[in-house]
Amino acid sequence: MERFQKLSNEFEPDIQVGQQEHLYEIFVDATEEIFNQISEAIQNGVRDDSFLVDAFNNEYNSSAIITHFRVSCNP
Repeated sequence: MERFQKLSNEFEPDIQVGQQEHLYEIFVDATEEIFNQISEAIQNGVRDDSFLVDAFNNEYNSSAIITHFRVSCNP
């Protein structure tokens, strides 16, 4: 998670990403939230991953997470 946050902090959203900063923060927040849920599930030994299905069935969450990765992967 720390590496992910460091990578996200390296972007200057308005300049490099072409998105307004508040929109980029929404993308990051959605991604961090799902990563935190995954981390908690792993730490607690939870094998039920239905929370991932629920997260990606929610259009707001899935769009934000996918857009965040698209933006992060395009130099």
